[in-house]
Formats: sequence, C-alpha cells, structure tokens
Amino acid sequence: MTVPNTPCPTGGLVPWEGGIWPIASSKPHPVFIWVYVIHVKRKDGPLVIWANVSQEEIVRGMAQVARFAVNSTVELGPFKRRTITARKWDFQRGMMCYRLAGDRPGRDHAMFENDLLERIKAVEEGVR
Repeated sequence: MTVPNTPCPTGGLVPWEGGIWPIASSKPHPVFIWVYVIHVKRKDGPLVIWANVSQEEIVRGMAQVARFAVNSTVELGPFKRRTITARKWDFQRGMMCYRLAGDRPGRDHAMFENDLLERIKAVEEGVR
C-alpha cells in the first residue's frame, strides 16, 4: 500500500466507519502528510465529526472495501477471463474503478466496481 502525497479532494467520498462519507476539509500535516475531517451522518443518528483522520487510514480503508486486487482475474464472458491490471478510487462515486486487460495489447478498458459485479453475476446466472 502506497500513500500518495496529493490530498484527497474536499467533498470526495471515502470509506470510513463502515460507510462511504464525504471529506469536509483537509490540511497538511508534517508527519501524516494530510489529515482530514470526515462527517458521518447515519439515517437514525446525529452528525458525528471525525477530525485528524490520516491519509494512510483513508487509503487503507479504500483497500479494505475493494472487492478485487490487482492481478486477480474475473470471468466476464464464456470464453476468457480478464486480469485486473490496475485500480483507482473514484471520489465522486465513492468506489473503485478497475482497469481490465483487453483481448489484445492496448485494448484495456475500465469498469466501476458495481458494473463489474453486475457482469460477473450475469455470467454466473447464464452458466447455471
């Protein structure tokens, strides 16, 4: 796990405390690179404000909620499994976006995690 030096965007959705929540603010920190304030508001509870959340904690949370790892394979059709070559967090959607190897060099394509899960489910239902 590498922690980037660039900050997560204010308003970006990140995993924290069992949900996906927006970053309210950020500030540079000499040890933790960046620290954040995250607002957690559950349907039946009060607003909880988490301050001084480190960049490392956020990146670790992203890795924990990701369903697929780089170099793992997924079955998207009856003839070929695809290899996940990269992944990146999308702060607008609050989920991972995966780059999948294409059938030829230079034909990689990207899929968001929810779309990838739907494709996998469709293949499994079609096979059975």
